[in-house]
Amino acid sequence: MLANFNYTPFLKQAYIDPIRTVTVIDDEYPTLEELVILGNEDFGDDDLDRLYDIIEISRKKEFNWLLDVYNGGEDSINSGSITSRLNHSDLLILDYHLDGNDDGYCKKSIDIVKNLSSN
Repeated sequence: MLANFNYTPFLKQAYIDPIRTVTVIDDEYPTLEELVILGNEDFGDDDLDRLYDIIEISRKKEFNWLLDVYNGGEDSINSGSITSRLNHSDLLILDYHLDGNDDGYCKKSIDIVKNLSSN
């Protein structure tokens, strides 16, 4: 009876367990560079809490992922030339609305996906 077969452990083993590096691109996350240069006074509590949550999740013993965060404003992203670091990430979490509006279309996000899919 295959109907009762539990695929969850196999999916976790094939898709979650191999993840070692995670890259987040979201315009509402402060980057490490911004925090070092600007300090945390320039960011809202919600933005800092959101960043803290993703850091906490990535460092759990269960995952132990290496995390990198971009805000979508970096020159390499704006010019369409994705940095080699994105190509080496096991998991990419990409905000669809990198330009901060909610009109249903974000050229930056689509360009990132196109650039990654061609590599």
